[in-house]
Amino acid sequence: MVEHDKNVKYDLAPLNGETASQRLPLALRGGDPGSLVLLEPNRTLLRSEAILAILTSLGGLWRALSLLRLIPKFIRDPLYNLIAQNRRRLSTTLCKPLSPEQRLRFLP
Repeated sequence: MVEHDKNVKYDLAPLNGETASQRLPLALRGGDPGSLVLLEPNRTLLRSEAILAILTSLGGLWRALSLLRLIPKFIRDPLYNLIAQNRRRLSTTLCKPLSPEQRLRFLP
């Protein structure tokens, strides 16, 4: 995601890290580290809703993936969880190493 975020809209932080403990609502702090939380000014999105919002905002072909919203959330979230559980294995085969500038976008 960092590579495709050309406008630098998003920074990343672990759910059990310092940034999350300062910014997340208490109920979400220290949650499943494989999960995704997107904090926006007026809403907080979790798992598949968060990734679909991010993909939509990236624009281009990524926006087409927003059609996945047609799949009910009770199906999307378990699929998201399955991918999240295997993300380390997937990232070593699909992702390029991060540049020094991209590494700065990972908050404590």
